[in-house]
Amino acid sequence: MLAALERSDSLIDLLSITGVALEEHLGYRESALMLTLADTPRAYAGVKHGSPEYVIEEYFERWADRDALASHAAVTAFARSGWTTISDLYGRLDKPQQTFVDDFLRRNRCLHQLSLRIPGRATDGYLTVMGNDDFGPTDRAALQQLVPALRSQLCRRLPVGLEASCGISPRERHVCELIALGFNNREIANVLHVEEDTVKKHVSRALKRLQMRGRTELAVAWMTGRRLDIAGSVPSTANGNTRPSKPQPVVR
Repeated sequence: MLAALERSDSLIDLLSITGVALEEHLGYRESALMLTLADTPRAYAGVKHGSPEYVIEEYFERWADRDALASHAAVTAFARSGWTTISDLYGRLDKPQQTFVDDFLRRNRCLHQLSLRIPGRATDGYLTVMGNDDFGPTDRAALQQLVPALRSQLCRRLPVGLEASCGISPRERHVCELIALGFNNREIANVLHVEEDTVKKHVSRALKRLQMRGRTELAVAWMTGRRLDIAGSVPSTANGNTRPSKPQPVVR
């Protein structure tokens, strides 16, 4: 399975291949690999393997803000042990999150879930397997062995960021991360639950504090971890593009 992950060519390819490899090598027919901004548990992108495309479309349109795995109880569990299950969380969820479990998960026959956090830099990953039956220590041990490799692969494909972030605020770091991944202001506003004008202010402040002239310069610097060396030049990324493709929600 690890060899399959190493053969992925891009971030979206890695997200998709992970689900396929989990089924082929470990027998998990349904899984998801989701991406969240650090300290912000709501997923901004991800891939669901083993179900029709409309499932993840409905998730992002209606349920992402009520996901049980984004609850305070889940965040606490991830910080404590790096993993959690829906069964462990259910009694500590608020009503909207219980509705997510009782309606969305039950209806899509993925009521039982085991999820592991993959810590990153400005973006974290969450690997989740799901099914009709609960998961035990054997499942957890098998998946925990994958976390270091997945972390390495994600970090290779996600933005590097700028060292110490040059004094910008946590919210401005979130905006820079999403800009580097190709999100526009409206999309960033939807992810962060703020007005588009607020995003514009965050962008302006980040550009001023980072002493950059525009979004393209910011995106390339944040993606590569390197500032422009020559005025007016824009170094390319590894695949020759100046603007990386954002990881759209897709289903395999």
